[in-house]
Amino acid sequence: MPYTISNLDFAKAREQFAHEFEAEWERVLNQVGCRQAQLVGGNRLRPEISFWGYLASLDSNQILKNNYVRIAQIAVSIELLHKASLLLDDWLDSDLARHGMPTFHAEYSPQMAVVFGLHLVGLSVRRINDVLPPEQVSLTLYHSCMNSLLDTIYSMSQGALKEMRLTKEGLHDLGQIRNIAKLETSEIIGNSIQLGYIIGGTPTEQVSVILKHIGNQCGYLFQTMNDMEAFGNSGKNAVHKGNINYDIDCSRKNLAIAILYELANKKDRQLIKTSSGPELAAIARRYKLVDFIMRDLENVYSKMKSDIFSLAKYGVSDEWVNGFYEFINQVRDIAVKRLSR
Repeated sequence: MPYTISNLDFAKAREQFAHEFEAEWERVLNQVGCRQAQLVGGNRLRPEISFWGYLASLDSNQILKNNYVRIAQIAVSIELLHKASLLLDDWLDSDLARHGMPTFHAEYSPQMAVVFGLHLVGLSVRRINDVLPPEQVSLTLYHSCMNSLLDTIYSMSQGALKEMRLTKEGLHDLGQIRNIAKLETSEIIGNSIQLGYIIGGTPTEQVSVILKHIGNQCGYLFQTMNDMEAFGNSGKNAVHKGNINYDIDCSRKNLAIAILYELANKKDRQLIKTSSGPELAAIARRYKLVDFIMRDLENVYSKMKSDIFSLAKYGVSDEWVNGFYEFINQVRDIAVKRLSR
C-alpha cells in the first residue's frame, strides 16, 4: 500500500512487518498451488490494520525489539479470509475484473471459486493452531484470537446470506443495507485491528473496544466509497470491475443507492424502484448524491479521528496515535482519488 510513515521507528517496524508478511504469503501461495491475479495482488489494508493494532499494544522502547513474525503470520490468516470473500463476492456480483485483472471465477469457473474460497477459509482457521499452538501460549490468548477469527467468518457469511435474501424493497432499505455492509465489510476490518492488539499480549478492554469501533467506522467509510464509484467515476469502475457495475442490476446491495432512495421525493422513489443502473446515475446527479455522501463521510471521518486521539487517555502512546492517524488519513486520500475523474 503506497503510504509513508513519518516516525522512523514505526517506518522500520512496518518495513520488517511487510517483509515477514510477504514471505509468509509466498509460502501460502506455494501451499495452495495457485497464483491467480486476485491471490497475488491486493492492497493489504487488513494486514496493515492488524499491524497497527499490534503496535498499539507496545511501549515505544519495544518497537524496534520485535521481529513481527507472529503478527505477520496472524495477518496472513486475516488476508486469507478476505481473499476467500473476494472470490465469492466477485462471482455473485458478476464482476469480470478486479483492479483491471480477471476475477477468479472468470478465469477458472464459479464452481472452482466456491471450492477454492472454502479451502482458503479452512486454511485461515488451521493456521491459528500452527501460529498459536495451545500448548505453547496462554489459553486466553489462543481463545481470544480463535474467537475473533471465527466471529469474522460468521459475520461475513451471515452478511452474505442476508444480501442474497434481499427483497426488492430491501435493496432500498438503508438500515438493512448498512447492517449487511457492517457484517460483510466492517467486521473484518474491526476484528483485524482488534486481533493485532490482542496478539500484543497486554490488551485492555477500553482500548480494545475503541479500536474495534474505529475499524468498523473505517469499513463503513471504504464500503460507501466503493459503492459510489459507479456514480462518481464510472470510467474507473468499468476498468476496475470489467464493466460498469451498479450492483442493484444483479440484486446486490449498494449503500449509495439506498442513500439516494432516502434523499428522493415520493415520485422519484417510485422511479428508483424500477430503474436500472444508468437511469439511477441520472437521478443521482440530480440529487448531487456524491457530494451529499462525501459530506456524510466527513462526519464519519471526524468521529474516527476523535476516537483515535481518545486512545491517548488509556495508555496508548502519542507516537502511535499520531502515526495511526497519519496512516488512516493517507489511506482515505487514496480511496477518495478513486472517485476522481
